[in-house]
Amino acid sequence: MLSGEGYQGGRLFLVGDLKQSIYRFRGAEVEIMTKLAETYPNAHGQVLVLDQNYRTKPQVAAVINEVCHTIFATEDFPYHPLLPVESTPASLGGAGAEILLAADHEPMMLAARLKNMVATTPIAAPNSS
Repeated sequence: MLSGEGYQGGRLFLVGDLKQSIYRFRGAEVEIMTKLAETYPNAHGQVLVLDQNYRTKPQVAAVINEVCHTIFATEDFPYHPLLPVESTPASLGGAGAEILLAADHEPMMLAARLKNMVATTPIAAPNSS
């Protein structure tokens, strides 16, 4: 634990991911979280579970949840299933990604896409009317 100048104590912030204990070959130990809970039994802390997954397809998440539920679930730490979130560029508010599968036609497809972007995207200089 580190404390700096002006530290008043009374606050503890811990981050852990029990699912990362699959990396035992790198020295990961799921028991560390259990030991922390035993070390601070009266901490009355709040546990936030980050279970929304934006990178895994629902079919893959279903298999992961089925397998990992039996591997990771313990009395002290129940397994929290992954909740896949289907995301689209519009829902993310960003441009997203476009995959061009026709390698032989890719230069022409890219040129057409760029031409369309230039034609439909307004361009304005800062502070111009």
